[in-house]
Amino acid sequence: MDVLIKSVFFSFCSIYIFLRVHDYKTNYKEKILHSFFIFVISIVYVYSRTKFDIGIVLGLYIFIQTIYFKIFYKKEFYYTVLGVCVSNSISIINLVVATISGYIIFRLFNIDNTIIKVIITFLIQLMITINIFKIKRLSRGLYFLKNRKVNEFLEVVFIILSIIFIVIYCFIGMYNVDNGKQIFITCILFSLYLIVISYKCITIAYKQKIIEQTLKDYEAQIKEKDEKLKKLEDEKYKISKLNHEFYNRQKALMLKVEDALSNMNYESGEDNNLKEKIQELSNEYTNKALENRVGSNLPKTDVEEIDDMFTYMHMECKKCGIEFVLQVSGNINFLINNYIEKSKLVTLVGDHLRDAIIAVNCSKNKYKSILAILGIKDDNYEFCIYDSGIEFEIETLEKLGIEPATTHKDCGGSGIGFMTTFETLKETKASFVLEELNELKEDCYTKAVKFIFDGKEALEINSYRADLLRKYLKLDRYKINNI
Repeated sequence: MDVLIKSVFFSFCSIYIFLRVHDYKTNYKEKILHSFFIFVISIVYVYSRTKFDIGIVLGLYIFIQTIYFKIFYKKEFYYTVLGVCVSNSISIINLVVATISGYIIFRLFNIDNTIIKVIITFLIQLMITINIFKIKRLSRGLYFLKNRKVNEFLEVVFIILSIIFIVIYCFIGMYNVDNGKQIFITCILFSLYLIVISYKCITIAYKQKIIEQTLKDYEAQIKEKDEKLKKLEDEKYKISKLNHEFYNRQKALMLKVEDALSNMNYESGEDNNLKEKIQELSNEYTNKALENRVGSNLPKTDVEEIDDMFTYMHMECKKCGIEFVLQVSGNINFLINNYIEKSKLVTLVGDHLRDAIIAVNCSKNKYKSILAILGIKDDNYEFCIYDSGIEFEIETLEKLGIEPATTHKDCGGSGIGFMTTFETLKETKASFVLEELNELKEDCYTKAVKFIFDGKEALEINSYRADLLRKYLKLDRYKINNI
């Protein structure tokens, strides 16, 4: 019985560590499923101990965990194995520390009951496990397990250390620890060794993350300046071309004016006609110059219909006094040829930029801005809109894709757009992600609506009011995370 209790406690800690090092958020149903899995794997572990050596049993234990998390989170097999090894090695370290601490407590208070010893040891292990993730650098998980592009050296180091410690644990399990002082001391030394090396590796990963972020910021700034220079060059060329186009027409009209001034006997009708021609030419020049200026401010997707939609929405934003920023990356032709039909993408762009304009107009926020991003991010194509408008009503989130619903019932809109959008998401197997960044604040975007073509068909909300949404959303169809 005590072996089963130990196994349940150990499994709970190792799975808890796995979820924390990956920074996974779990809902109520997932917690129930994980609890059931802990019970099942513990029974398998206890039964296997009666049939096989500890090394084989622990290998089977890790293999079952790997398969379970691979199926559940659909992460690459390599990174799942790495995560399971790391989480189990950390759990073993915590168990060793808890066992030492518990031994001292047992001696001080003359505790001899096996079940009580197991429970006290587990509580100490649980306390250690929970508190290590209160450390700032570990609070959002291990960076190298979440970022595939991190230095492979760190991955190798953690694999080696994890395997070493697991092997040592297997070695210890073949003997009676109470009669093996040398084994006990070796275990302590390796625990300290692994803690020190782990700290150094985490520090290296943290520094690398800062360097990568700094380089990304510099690259973004350089790219932004290059784009501005290119826009200015394009605008200069178009204005020069426009001046050249109107040069001869202006000269011809100037000659007509000179003839009119030299001949004061012209009729008033001719005078009026001349004024109209001057005004007409001036208006034509102004309109063409404005068209060139509007067009030059937006990057191109090289898909005419999509570019036209962005240009139109840009002009709509200007009418409402809303700043409109567009970012385009990647080959958009590849997107429409492989993931979504061109007409559906145009509709998606138009519907949700219109929604963003309505949301901004309906807001009291002095900062009026919309940022549209179309292209590749984290190896997937996505269309994303940030705006500084009002947030979604909870009632609206409940209805999205089920019946017509707008961001806010008092702001207008038919609500049909999201019906069409969810049909498109289903056809393309794309994911919908809503990010609620903060309550209305000046100089800040308040929310982001993302359509990610990743084949997962996920519905996700990352929000500052996640607890409130979990409480009042009746339909359990969104994965809701805190930010």
